Amino acid sequence: MGCQDHGIVCDGSKEITELQQELYRRTLSQKLNWHATAVLQGTLIGQNTSNEEEADINANQDRLSRFLKK
Repeated sequence: MGCQDHGIVCDGSKEITELQQELYRRTLSQKLNWHATAVLQGTLIGQNTSNEEEADINANQDRLSRFLKK
């Protein structure tokens, strides 16, 4: 597909690259914030993760059981 009046072929790759860069920036920002929170709380990231994962699993199981009771 060509861009009108320019004679330049547009394949959309620039838009895809910009979307990927935005995803990488957002992911990096989230990881930095998560790490900063762990540092400020004085916890080790490895120890904090297992507790959070267990809490998430329990919360999901509670939601599922409430949903199935309806």
